[in-house]
Amino acid sequence: PLLVEFPKVQLAENERVVAFEMTVTCAEIAALRNIPTDWNIEIASYSWQYVIKGSCGHGSSAPTTISALDDVVVIRDAKDTDAKAGSCLSVKAMVATTIDFEHSKEHHFTMKELKLKREGT
Repeated sequence: PLLVEFPKVQLAENERVVAFEMTVTCAEIAALRNIPTDWNIEIASYSWQYVIKGSCGHGSSAPTTISALDDVVVIRDAKDTDAKAGSCLSVKAMVATTIDFEHSKEHHFTMKELKLKREGT
């Protein structure tokens, strides 16, 4: 399994993380863990593509760092479960932040910007 980590992003003073969305292609969602308290999570599956969406239930549960979402999503590359699958693994993510809880800013991350690390390393 692979853990997904976000790049280090310096948020503004009083800026909070209120939502995320991650699209994983050619992989399975092996687990979700360390989900921030009071967060809602939705998962949609389209064959070898998953879309995971999360959002905070209240402002008090909005983390002050994007790294609070590190290792929440654990994926398993399709090539690890299907010998016929090629390595077409793709991961992209968006994290929404806010200062005033009325307007949000989206931070988009490509697979090159996200860090995928083997569990246990």
